[in-house]
Amino acid sequence: MARKKRGFTLIELIISLALIGIISLIGIKNLALNNKIYYMEVNKDLEEFYINEAFIFIGYKINKSTSVERASKNGRSMIKLTSDRQSFIELYGSTLIIAYDTEYPMNYNNIMYSIKGFNVEEKGNVIYIKIIDKYGDEYERCFGKKGTGIYLNLHNANMYSLHFNRILYV
Repeated sequence: MARKKRGFTLIELIISLALIGIISLIGIKNLALNNKIYYMEVNKDLEEFYINEAFIFIGYKINKSTSVERASKNGRSMIKLTSDRQSFIELYGSTLIIAYDTEYPMNYNNIMYSIKGFNVEEKGNVIYIKIIDKYGDEYERCFGKKGTGIYLNLHNANMYSLHFNRILYV
């Protein structure tokens, strides 16, 4: 009489569990990698958003000022704004700040954190500002001094071709 097989052997169960474990491990690894890439992209997008907001704030301060000029302290460039009070926009450590009444940051507000570089150039009636974020991406905007009627442009310096995302008029 032949014996009937009624279930799985122990070896078959171990092999099937091992295969399920390997497939699950590959899926979890891919999920973790995609999750990490997602959070990196979200942080990069937030960084770009904060830089654009910093440019908007700087543009607002330039438009409200009666005098705008490039200044320098210890080899670092800054923007000197004059209206009813004097203000300086500068990089202090890795934080972009606006200091009030003095170029030494005793009374200041933070504009943005985690900045690698801040450069200001003045050519005629135009001020060029470059902000380098913690990822090394460079963002530039040029501002016309008040009353000059110069267009303001924003572009990402890392793009292959120069293209302007925003055009404003002073």
